[in-house]
Amino acid sequence: MEENRSHLEDAGLPAAVKTRAVPQPFSPVQFLLGTYDCAITACGKDDPDEARAAILDLMLSLSLPHTRSSLRLFHLLEFCLSRLDNQECQEVEEILKVIKEAWLSFSNFRVCPAGRV
Repeated sequence: MEENRSHLEDAGLPAAVKTRAVPQPFSPVQFLLGTYDCAITACGKDDPDEARAAILDLMLSLSLPHTRSSLRLFHLLEFCLSRLDNQECQEVEEILKVIKEAWLSFSNFRVCPAGRV
């Protein structure tokens, strides 16, 4: 641990960051929900490029070969990309929020007050 601290100190990180434990890896569902959060946040900031990158990550995360439901989700995300081309960030944000809520319901996760899973 001492070795890690000196390495962090050399990196010029704030003291609060230097003393934190190494974070645990995200579960696949947490990673998926975090990616939706990135896309939703980007839409809220009216940043279609960042939203597009997150949506492409979501599309790539779908299982191959596509099942009927994953194919429908793929087409919905494809529609979101086309709406971003027309600068419709608010519409895409609303669609992504609904999809994320469905994932939360499906996976039986609860969102903590900070909005993290």
